Amino acid sequence: MSAANRPVTASAISILLCVDSYEAGDLNGFLDSLLLPEPLPFQGIVQLINKMDDFFDKHSFPQVFFKKRSFDEKKDNKHTGSKEGTSGMQRESMKIDQGAKGTFLISVHYRQNATWQGTIAWAEKNKKQRFRSALEMIKLIDEALTEADDSVETSVGWESP
Repeated sequence: MSAANRPVTASAISILLCVDSYEAGDLNGFLDSLLLPEPLPFQGIVQLINKMDDFFDKHSFPQVFFKKRSFDEKKDNKHTGSKEGTSGMQRESMKIDQGAKGTFLISVHYRQNATWQGTIAWAEKNKKQRFRSALEMIKLIDEALTEADDSVETSVGWESP
C-alpha cells in the first residue's frame, strides 16, 4: 500500500517531542511525526501546545468534543476538522532524533473536556505515563527534564513500560 493510500492511524498521530533547551521552566525544540513533511520547531510551552493542537485539528484526529472559543470571532473556527492543506501523504519513515535535554513520544488518544488525554513515553529513561490533561502532560515533561538536570528521583513516579 502506498503512503498516499495509507489510512491515518493512532501510531501516525503520535508526536515525537525533542527538547533541545530547558531554562526557567520553558522549553524549546521540535516536533516530528510521520504526517509532517519535516520536523516542526517550537519555542516555548504555548507554541508547543498550539502547534500540537493545530496538528490534531488538521488531521481531525483525535476528534474534538468542544467547539473552540476565542476572543476574536474570526479566529473562532480556524480549524473545524477540514483537511484543507493536508497532502494526505505520510512519510514512510522518520529519522529518530533526540533532543539535547530530553525526548518524549506523545500519543493523544482523546480530546475531551477541552483538553487532552493520552500517554507520554520518556525515551531516555524508558518510562511511560498516562496523562489526563495537557497541563498534567506539561507537568510530567517538566518533572522529567528537572530530574534529568538534577539527576534526582522525584516523588511523582514514572511507570516503567
